[in-house]
Amino acid sequence: MAALTHPSVAELVHHHQLEDDVGRWNGDPGLYLKYTVPTIPAYNYLQRSSGDLLRLVQLVGGNFVFAQLAARYLDAAAANERPEALYMQQLESAASVPSADQHTCLRTLLRFIAQTGCGLTPDEISTYAHGVSADDVAIIVDDLRAVLTIKCDGEIVPHDASFSQFLLDMRAVDRLPPCLLF
Repeated sequence: MAALTHPSVAELVHHHQLEDDVGRWNGDPGLYLKYTVPTIPAYNYLQRSSGDLLRLVQLVGGNFVFAQLAARYLDAAAANERPEALYMQQLESAASVPSADQHTCLRTLLRFIAQTGCGLTPDEISTYAHGVSADDVAIIVDDLRAVLTIKCDGEIVPHDASFSQFLLDMRAVDRLPPCLLF
């Protein structure tokens, strides 16, 4: 197995799997998701015509790579009963930057997400938060792309509602790097 994860081979293996999946599903990411996601134990309640599933199909926008990544993410999230580990890893990584300004921006963004679940744009956050630019907010969101995204309309949203709950959980807050306490 170690031979398949070596960097020189991993890309080839991933490409081969992608080609197999595209061929098997006739290049249709919607069909792939409709039949793949309900086979994931945590999502077996979803029917092929479920509104949530149809929304996921719309979000991948006809891109098979995005569909495959979404299915893998859901499968990994279902296997990981504690998404807090992913959240903590992402926050620790984002906090590793040496800039005090970036720490301030990150704390501000996390405060908005904890209080509102977000739905605000980087411009709106910079308007409400003194000394935080919209560009800095967008950069921080990009650093946290495993847990946050900016929708087409510009709103920042967590990939999962549990991220906002995680930020309000005192047990999680106690484990945050000191520069992120808000």
